Amino acid sequence: MVSIADFIRQVQELRDSDKLIEPINWNGLFLLNGYISVDLIPKNKDCYLWAREQFGPEHIAWTGSRFWFEREKDAIMFTLRWGRDN
Repeated sequence: MVSIADFIRQVQELRDSDKLIEPINWNGLFLLNGYISVDLIPKNKDCYLWAREQFGPEHIAWTGSRFWFEREKDAIMFTLRWGRDN
C-alpha cells in the first residue's frame, strides 16, 4: 500500500493536470483505496498532532472529523487513546 502522503500527492498531481475534477472527495478516495478510518469529534488539533508524532506525518490524514490510517493497529491505538471522549 502506498503511504497516505504519497497517495495524497498522486491525487493532487491528477488534479493539477486537470485529470480530476474538484472538489476532491478525500473520504471516498481513501475508503476506495483501502485506508482505515476512525470517526472522531476532536476538541482541538492535539489528537492530530499526537497521531503525526506516533505514526509519522506520511502515514496519517485528517479530513475534519475523520482520521485515516494505513494500518488497522494504528487506527486501534488512536481510538484507544482519543476515542474515550467521544
